[in-house]
Amino acid sequence: HRIGIHAPATLARAQGRRWMSSTPPPAATAKQIITVLLRSLWPEGKTNLKVRVLVAIGLLVGAKLVNIQVPFFFKNIVDTMTDLGKDISK
Repeated sequence: HRIGIHAPATLARAQGRRWMSSTPPPAATAKQIITVLLRSLWPEGKTNLKVRVLVAIGLLVGAKLVNIQVPFFFKNIVDTMTDLGKDISK
């Protein structure tokens, strides 16, 4: 399924209308698609879902930060092992 064909029908349903046509709906704009997605991710009165979305975003940010730090951790480990090797060889 192509999003350009189905997004206007989804937008019409979100606005409480029905898409009644034998021709395929016109392609939706990026703004319309984002609006429909944001309404699905942040619905009114669904605090549980909002908390889950915030936790998921927090976990994604945390994972990115850990991935950025891994090379620095490895550098420190290698530097420490090199210093220990120099001390043992003396």
